Amino acid sequence: MQVADSVTHHFQIDGRVIEEGAIERGHINETRFVVVDNEGDIKRYVHQRINAHIFPDPPKMMDNIARVCAHLLRKRGNPEEILQLVPIHEGLSYYRDDNGEYWRTYRFVENTKVYDIVESPEVAYQAAVAFARFVRDIGDLDHARLHLTIPGFHHTPQRVEVFERTIPEATPERKAAAAAEIDFARRNEDLAEKLVSVMDVRPDTIRAVHNDTKVNNVLFHQETGEAVCVLDLDTIMPGTILFDIGDLIRTACNKAAEDEPDIDCVEFNLQTFQAVIEGYADVLGSDLTEEEWDALPYAGIVMTYQQGVRFLTDYLDGDHYFGIHYPEHNLVRTKCQFALTQKMLDALPEMTRIVEECRA
Repeated sequence: MQVADSVTHHFQIDGRVIEEGAIERGHINETRFVVVDNEGDIKRYVHQRINAHIFPDPPKMMDNIARVCAHLLRKRGNPEEILQLVPIHEGLSYYRDDNGEYWRTYRFVENTKVYDIVESPEVAYQAAVAFARFVRDIGDLDHARLHLTIPGFHHTPQRVEVFERTIPEATPERKAAAAAEIDFARRNEDLAEKLVSVMDVRPDTIRAVHNDTKVNNVLFHQETGEAVCVLDLDTIMPGTILFDIGDLIRTACNKAAEDEPDIDCVEFNLQTFQAVIEGYADVLGSDLTEEEWDALPYAGIVMTYQQGVRFLTDYLDGDHYFGIHYPEHNLVRTKCQFALTQKMLDALPEMTRIVEECRA
């Protein structure tokens, strides 16, 4: 029990570890669970080893998370709706081991489940409401005090610039294998400005946002199906709500997995898109500016295009960022994202109609 021996006892956890295992989820951090028996009181916890290659200053990231969790607890009063950090005995929200690795621990949220693929529009609606409430409830938090854990994270023009710089350095074999995807990325570079330009025109729309609104970053109640808690707070930073809405559209409205090798399986579900827009509109609709509403039909398109560019950049660069299970994994992810981008572009008139109906 490596984690139990080297990590658990540093946190404010009473009892002995009786079980542990891996949680295979996410591209970035290593996640494990432990089951602890404290004189018959059985509790579960989640340990995460923070990837310091991706997050070069874990203490600042943990400061963001601790601040947001405390703010939400004061706002809502119900700890079951909020990720609960477990501090170490010295009071910090993280532990640094002898190898210099950073660890954090959360209370395990019992009786919940996640969806990797949305099973119904209702699931998408619930996820949208959960993420929208999250942003609403941290709306009075001073976003200027939040650390930039990944500067330029969703700045699509910067992502495109990095992509263009990577191409000359890529191996001939990888450039040849990705020729069609490189061409697609370049033909659609005009998408890059459509969301960030809203922040340029209306800087007052910048707020604290989640920045990683994948549908599997929401926990749902096992029995009722209602959204319980928002996960993965690593990238809470100032940005536009369009980033959050767009990333949820990207992950919720595709009927295939993010790395589906059969591109024919990639479909864009307009009913699910409508559910996402309705969920956000029900919580935040009156807060959105004209500029945000105008850009909203493009939110999912831009975020899907951006994710494809990121996967493609990592593939050309030798797979240093996203975890892979086989050599072509990032290229397969790219193909899937770009196929979805094209499906969304084809559906843009219908998406615009739905947005206008929710806007009215």
